Amino acid sequence: MRQTSPDDEDQTPVVDSRDTVEAARSTKGGNVLIGVCAVLLGAVFHTAGAYRSARDERDGALPMMQGRRPVKSSQVVRHLHTVGWIESIVGALWIGGSLGGSRPGLTIAIVVAVLVAVNGLPSLLVTALHGRKVHS
Repeated sequence: MRQTSPDDEDQTPVVDSRDTVEAARSTKGGNVLIGVCAVLLGAVFHTAGAYRSARDERDGALPMMQGRRPVKSSQVVRHLHTVGWIESIVGALWIGGSLGGSRPGLTIAIVVAVLVAVNGLPSLLVTALHGRKVHS
């Protein structure tokens, strides 16, 4: 609620502290939503890249399981993983930025957990499912 003095028109308006608290709360909710959407999009890109890699290497074990790199790495898979990394980092920073005011240690732990889950789990799950189908 803005208030001005009727005596002086040049006086700056006074902002009620309740308005700023409500605005900050609504912004935090929006930041978390943007962060979650970016993280989910990053997970989709990582899963698509891992699935494409598994589909290309259908007849044998995946290179990451054997510790060797393929001779000809797919550019599409690299682009999908790069976009997935960028999206996951942006999303984790948005989430961390909205949570980081009161407990910085907890915020760092949440950001690291989000990054590990989004960047590691899709490839791990696709690799595990791919390994089941291969009879070497």
